[in-house]
Order: sequence, then structure tokens, then C-alpha cells
Amino acid sequence: LKNQIGISASKFGNSFVLCYTTNEEEPRFRLCEVQPSQAYIKYQEATGEPEFGIRRWSEIIETNDKAETVEHVEVYTADKITSFIIEGDKLTQTQEVNNIFGVIPLIEFRNNFERVGEAQQIIKANRQINTLCAIYLEKFSRTANEILHMSNIDLSAEAWEVLKTSGIAIDRDS
Repeated sequence: LKNQIGISASKFGNSFVLCYTTNEEEPRFRLCEVQPSQAYIKYQEATGEPEFGIRRWSEIIETNDKAETVEHVEVYTADKITSFIIEGDKLTQTQEVNNIFGVIPLIEFRNNFERVGEAQQIIKANRQINTLCAIYLEKFSRTANEILHMSNIDLSAEAWEVLKTSGIAIDRDS
């Protein structure tokens, strides 16, 4: 699980783990990775502490040779875990239980403060390098065009001397 968390955080900028107990006679503590696209944690602005977590996922249920996709949403607070299903544009509560953990059981692991994956940082840097190269090439091209344009101009010897001393032009004979 540790490797999966690290890989997801590296790719997507963050990763989530859900703590839960099994529905057995003797419940067991379990952890599972939740895809970053399926989870969100709202943090309190003043303290930075988690206020609530949300997980949304799909489940395919097959009945009578027919497959149906059911959309689920769970809302996690320190006190309650509330489950919903989404039917069209309607959200229907299906269950609410006390949270035995006393804290939000959805845990976020951030790759960095901005929640940016390493590949996204490389892509951003690549774009910046491409932009700088384009600017450099444009300026170089403009300068080269100006030099070529000046080489076709018939200037007096005095004018060429002024351009040479100022570093704008090179000697006509070279």
C-alpha cells in the first residue's frame, strides 16, 4: 500500500487512504487506497484541520442478465459516515452510521502543497523552456534580419564607422 500511495501522489499530486472496518462478527481494521479522482477533503481555513471528506465511486451491479451502474457518495466527518446513491440528478441517503474512529477516516497524502504531480511539474517547466526558446529565436531572427537588411544598404564610410564602433555592424570586407 505504501508504494501505491507514493506512486499516486507522484503522478497526481496527492493520494488518499480510507480506513474502515469489515462487516464481520469480529470487525477487522482495514486500509484501502482511493483514487485521487474519487476523493476530496475540505480543510478548515483557520486551522488547516480536515472538516469533512467525500468519496464518490461507481459500482456495476448485474441482475437478470442486465448490468446497471450505481453511483455512490460517502461523506465522512469525525462523528458520522453518511452514504448516498445518485439516481439521475437526485441524491438519496441510504445509510448513516456513527464514525467509530472519531476522526475523518479518509487520509490525504500530498506530494506538495499545490497537489501537483511530478510529471505535471516537468510539463510546466518544458512549456516555460519552449516559450523562452521561442522568444530567443524570434529576437535572434529579428537581429539577423536587421543585419542582412543593413548589408544591402549603401552607407558612406563615416556611417559604417559609426555602426562598427557602436557594435551594431561588422566590417564590410569581412
